[in-house]
Amino acid sequence: MNATMRSYRFLTLTAALCLAGCPTDSTVRRNPFLTLTENLGISIGDNENDNGGGTSTPGSGTFRRNLTLTLSNISDADLNVKLAAWVNIGSIRTKAQEDALIAGGYRELGADETVTFGNAFTLPPGTFVFAGPGPGGATTLVIAPGTTTGDEDNEVITPTTQDFVLIAPDVILFYAAPPASCDSAAFVFSIDGEVVDSDRVTPVGDIYQGATGSGGVKTLAQVSAYACDPFRPGLFLRVGGGGRQPNEYFEGESIRVDFSRTPFNRNTGESARVTIIPAQ
Repeated sequence: MNATMRSYRFLTLTAALCLAGCPTDSTVRRNPFLTLTENLGISIGDNENDNGGGTSTPGSGTFRRNLTLTLSNISDADLNVKLAAWVNIGSIRTKAQEDALIAGGYRELGADETVTFGNAFTLPPGTFVFAGPGPGGATTLVIAPGTTTGDEDNEVITPTTQDFVLIAPDVILFYAAPPASCDSAAFVFSIDGEVVDSDRVTPVGDIYQGATGSGGVKTLAQVSAYACDPFRPGLFLRVGGGGRQPNEYFEGESIRVDFSRTPFNRNTGESARVTIIPAQ
């Protein structure tokens, strides 16, 4: 990092601490889900041109322990989702830590590069974002359907998985549309590029707000670990000991996210199940 960037970081660190991955307050209550499905179809925003895929394995570093993230598609349709992860400015203390992050597949946002994720997060210059070519390091993923065996009455789907190994970030976010509320689209199922609109789900309470009952597009509210009140989508690094919330992980742990077109629980609408696996 050059001298100009270091000076910029020093001068803006205090102001940036509350921006670096912190949720922002907003009274905007639009329904981005309907905008997505009615106007954009399968195009899920951000103007990214990326085929997704691939496992990224960082070199060994001294900043933090590695984390393995597994995304699992247990449906019979393509899973479309964006993945972003970042390390906040306030978490980085030394040049050696910066070097470890760069060696591990992160890049630093430049002096004129501020990134917003809907109403949920603002990443200021100096934030380290993981890997991807999209805004804020986001990577667009298309994960193939699972393998189906058995007959119609005894169907078994073996999931298709994709693994990422990365130095533990402060925040992991997967989403489809820029998160503005828990009505925003979290992930999309498609067949031959068309959003699935069969297997309609009868709405049960607010969990399906914006989902219009479709089996093809799921909202942030349907991700098991995401917080809606207050609005705080994503998974977060737990610093220090003590208990943790369902959306928090410790260094060295593994995270598995199972995505399903049919909700795991129709009463709660849970369609992405987050499992945090303790470090060995």
